[in-house]
Amino acid sequence: MGAVTAVRRAGAGRTAFVPGEWLDAKAPHLPLEGCKLAAHLASASGKDVYAPFLRLLPPVPLHELFERAVREAQEAV
Repeated sequence: MGAVTAVRRAGAGRTAFVPGEWLDAKAPHLPLEGCKLAAHLASASGKDVYAPFLRLLPPVPLHELFERAVREAQEAV
């Protein structure tokens, strides 16, 4: 399995996704991969998303999220 999957998903506005569960969240949140919730300090129940901010935003700068994702992927190998 690769690092990303190329598919089309309604409402996503992109075609590259991390493999795994897809969360079709209710507005104001955008749909996203379920594995990204922990990085955003969020959780979900059905289409409801619970996060520290009104919108689903990363709690750290994006470069830190990418660094963490690369480190975790390397440790998993």
